[in-house]
Amino acid sequence: MINFARIVNKLWLSSQRNDHKYFIQNISNASHIQQELLMKYIGQNTNSAFGIDHDFRWIDSYEQFCEKVPIIEDYSMLDSYIDRIKLGENNILTKEKVLFMETTSGTSAASKFIPYTSSLRSEFQKALAVWMTESHRLNPEAFSGKAYWSISPPLKSNGITSGGLRIGIESDTEYLNPWMAKLMSMVLSVPAQNIRASSSEEFYMELCSRLLADESLSFISVWSPNYFLQLHNFILKNREVLFNNNYLSEKEKHTFLP
Repeated sequence: MINFARIVNKLWLSSQRNDHKYFIQNISNASHIQQELLMKYIGQNTNSAFGIDHDFRWIDSYEQFCEKVPIIEDYSMLDSYIDRIKLGENNILTKEKVLFMETTSGTSAASKFIPYTSSLRSEFQKALAVWMTESHRLNPEAFSGKAYWSISPPLKSNGITSGGLRIGIESDTEYLNPWMAKLMSMVLSVPAQNIRASSSEEFYMELCSRLLADESLSFISVWSPNYFLQLHNFILKNREVLFNNNYLSEKEKHTFLP
């Protein structure tokens, strides 16, 4: 029988080959590459509100950047800029168009709004390429089946800002370019948008039930270790209910139940 998931994963990994190769070839020159990238972003955003407020046009070195741009020790230092973005203003933190706003989990403080641009998504994909390629090199069987990804905290309420900017995403694949998103969506064990739950209990019951029932699941990546522990503890606490209402075979149930 053809392993469809393995084939799709190989295609997905192949699409990341160039970014991984570039990283490996330049790893010994990381400091220079990072400074070049910094100056590129400063140049591109000189006329943004943040760039004007911090004299980007006079910055031509990392040292000058450190002098003129304060360390963001508290998110409140960006509040005025974020509020303007939420109102629909352009050219605030970046000259690029903001694609959407994402919120942090808010577990230790109020949720923070993070603006996502095409450049940020590109940087995310490049980092992912290195991680996934090296993970495959070390453990190829992790890419032999389907995957469960949770990049954004679940159970968040999406919405629209007063300026019409979308808050939140429908699927974690939106962090990727359309080609990579298409490939990833083909091997997702439990797409987040397919779970419709009105409470956290319903969400975890549905998610854990479907993950346990997926015999082809070979890879799990979640946004926080605490979230993974929540899944693990939920399964242990509710294992009898989960397995009695699941499609697990008797052999599989015996693996988990004492």
